[in-house]
Amino acid sequence: MNVFRLLGASLVAGALVFALPHVSTSNSSGPPNGNTGAPGDNTCARCHGGQVRTDAARFQISTVGSIASYRAGERIPMRVELFSAATRRNGFQLTVLNNANQSYGSIERTDATGTRLSTAGQRTYISQTSSGSQATSWDFAWLAPAQLTDTSSAFFYATGMASNANGSSDGGDLIYRGRLALPQNTTAIARHVLASSSVRIFPNPCADAVHVGLHLAQGSPVQAQLYTTDGLLAQQRTFFAEAGNQTLRWAFDSRPAAGTYILRLTAGDKVVARRLVVR
Repeated sequence: MNVFRLLGASLVAGALVFALPHVSTSNSSGPPNGNTGAPGDNTCARCHGGQVRTDAARFQISTVGSIASYRAGERIPMRVELFSAATRRNGFQLTVLNNANQSYGSIERTDATGTRLSTAGQRTYISQTSSGSQATSWDFAWLAPAQLTDTSSAFFYATGMASNANGSSDGGDLIYRGRLALPQNTTAIARHVLASSSVRIFPNPCADAVHVGLHLAQGSPVQAQLYTTDGLLAQQRTFFAEAGNQTLRWAFDSRPAAGTYILRLTAGDKVVARRLVVR
């Protein structure tokens, strides 16, 4: 047996062990779970070092379409944005909790390449992927619980990072922490306002505008939302309609790209979805 060869191998192994703390801590393919800054979670500083900042001008969690509250079963388009200076790698991680710090509702991935979902214990997380590490904003959707047992707000906790990607935990990465509280809408919902059988969409295919024929049992706001087949909100508008049979004309703010969309109508407690083709 070659003692010197064994001794050399042992020294190499020891060198690797001592080198491990200095190996690159970059997680461009997605951070490990539990780094959102939520109660009981760490932040990205656990691996990257540096100061954790709270700066809404640099890092922000928001609803898409200025949605200010949620109802049972409602799907809320969401966005995380990083407004930091240009960096080589960017990332984020987010989770949603209730006022008891328990996982709340469900997170829906709407960007199949730029984001990923993961779970740890009872919590669900959404983070960037390697493909999404060049982005500065990430979209997803949150689905409120179908049954609400209290009036808890939904608390969105996230950390974001603009990394210099130098493979060192030297504090050179910019780390931000954000929190958004989305209250529950406790206003009574009008029931049985819209009959789905009365809804007609024309012309279909359409171009710059679409007409919606419907019947309302009573006067009610009607929210119209145009989604891509990937679940991304393209446009939305709210109409204030009277009771009875009527036709609403929706002239799009800007002409949507040609393709197939889902037109979602909400009036009172009723949601109706129809497929719409834009040419």
